[in-house]
Amino acid sequence: MKITPLPEPGKAGYLTELVEDAKKYGANVINKYGGEVNDTFFYPAMLYPVNSKLRIYTEEQLGSVVPIVSYKDQEEGGNYVVQSNFGQHYAFLSSRPNVCLPVRQEANSIYY
Repeated sequence: MKITPLPEPGKAGYLTELVEDAKKYGANVINKYGGEVNDTFFYPAMLYPVNSKLRIYTEEQLGSVVPIVSYKDQEEGGNYVVQSNFGQHYAFLSSRPNVCLPVRQEANSIYY
């Protein structure tokens, strides 16, 4: 994988604001170097746990910030995706394949 500088002026600053906002509300950067900036280079940041108080929960940033949200069940996660104003990636992960079966039937994919 190749990571390149961000093409938009001010984008690294905006992404840094999202990471700082997330930290303020209890999220952590869970990957090494996540969120570090060198001029127009922003090292991808994985944030966990993310909740509805964080800007990253509702803002489409098209950048290098990956919010990770835990939901109590697949219905809660699915409702978030359906109600979102943006296209979302939704992955349901479990160590119990039988729990994933309803999701697999809906999405035709399963990971465990």
